Amino acid sequence: MDAKFPVSAETAQVQRTKTDWDNLILKVSGNQLRWLVVVTVVRFASTRLSFLSSNLKAFIVDLCFLAALFLFCVILWRLVSLVEKQAEARSVQAGQQKEVESLITLLVWVLRFGVLLLATTFLLSHYAVNITAFALFLGLIVLIFSFASKEILADLISGAIILLDRPFRIGDRIELKSINSWGDVVEIGMRSTKIRSVENLMVVLPNSEIGKSEIVNYNYPDPSYFDVMDVLVGYDNDVDQVEELLAKAILSVDGILKEHEPFIILKEFTETHMLFWAGWWIPFADKRYPMRSKVSKAIIQTLKEAGVIFPHRRVRLDGNASSNLGTLTEGDEV
Repeated sequence: MDAKFPVSAETAQVQRTKTDWDNLILKVSGNQLRWLVVVTVVRFASTRLSFLSSNLKAFIVDLCFLAALFLFCVILWRLVSLVEKQAEARSVQAGQQKEVESLITLLVWVLRFGVLLLATTFLLSHYAVNITAFALFLGLIVLIFSFASKEILADLISGAIILLDRPFRIGDRIELKSINSWGDVVEIGMRSTKIRSVENLMVVLPNSEIGKSEIVNYNYPDPSYFDVMDVLVGYDNDVDQVEELLAKAILSVDGILKEHEPFIILKEFTETHMLFWAGWWIPFADKRYPMRSKVSKAIIQTLKEAGVIFPHRRVRLDGNASSNLGTLTEGDEV
């Protein structure tokens, strides 16, 4: 019969937790926690020993404080490393390693800087150094640095917002209104984003500029794309027949998503023609221009074969002796 050993309440509590964070924390900081307890006990025990001189007690207190502060910083430093490893593992599982790599690096640097700042504050407080003066000095340094590197800070902040908000991801095709260009996202860094344009050029844009620009993402929420074009026909045609022919022409083109019905409506009519809207869906936005050409050819061929009459605008050029410019007048032939 197997012997059953009693389990402590703390161990049972650790075993009952739903995550393994507690085990990881104990694993990376177990030895330092034990030494921290030992140092704390020595510190308080030394104050109880009456045979020790006051100078020796003060020395022991200072020594214990420095040891405790060192152990405390080591524990926090290892916890930051643990957070970094866990974040990297989660990003790999989610397939977002390249996208959040820069954000994880920034977060780790901020946390480690916070550890050093906290340790410095404790150290100054223990030796009765004026923390207010230190805070003012630190604030002045930060202010000078912020003015000197204002654009860099703006890029870093915008990069963090892009990585958190995720208006686009690596591989997405986006369009930026500010530069009137579009392309595929290759890399998202903390300071800049690299985009491969349709001309196969690598465009490197500061994140602050991207943050101020209107972004069109052709891959979100899904990569399918809806395109529409104007079709003009004359009044001698039957409206229902034209709609059927437009839908037939669109569905005859390879690459059109057949699960989406063509979008055909009579948008408006003028004195000379009727204007139809013909729309269709394609799998990816990067094929919109070649597909628009194929659809245009199919529509022209289908309407011509069915005898659809296109509107004709006959104009004449009316010139005069005082000007080389002419006037195009509707209804007259050139």
